[in-house]
Amino acid sequence: DLKPIDELALSHHGLRVNRRGDLDTQSDAGKACCAKFLGLLAVAAAKLGAEGADRSYRKGFSMNYLSLFPDSARRYRVDILEASVERQDCFWVNGDQYKLCEKVLHAADSLANVWHELWDMLALWLWQGIRCKIPFVKELLGRLDHAW
Repeated sequence: DLKPIDELALSHHGLRVNRRGDLDTQSDAGKACCAKFLGLLAVAAAKLGAEGADRSYRKGFSMNYLSLFPDSARRYRVDILEASVERQDCFWVNGDQYKLCEKVLHAADSLANVWHELWDMLALWLWQGIRCKIPFVKELLGRLDHAW
């Protein structure tokens, strides 16, 4: 069934980009479009039966993080995507700066690479009618989930 991919491709078309052509995750409208897309991405991955990453490590999260990731479901967040695509090497929480280690930066690079592959595939799907085979899409969504 291609419907989940068609819906994802249409939502991809609705994503906002900035003047440089990068994904807009800064404006309220850009964040909202991205959050909607990421929600559809999780639904498509589940409907297609894409392999999901082990998330048992979440059980060790602090209460603050457990409120964001309360279970083992796919919970793709705009801030995570933004940090990986924009290659941020630090983040701020309550005025405190936290530097990311090389392992985390490498993981961010992996996520950014798979994200760009998905971006290109969906653009071809929608604009040129190039349809990948379902097993390829499942594998791509599985790799994205593992990179996330």
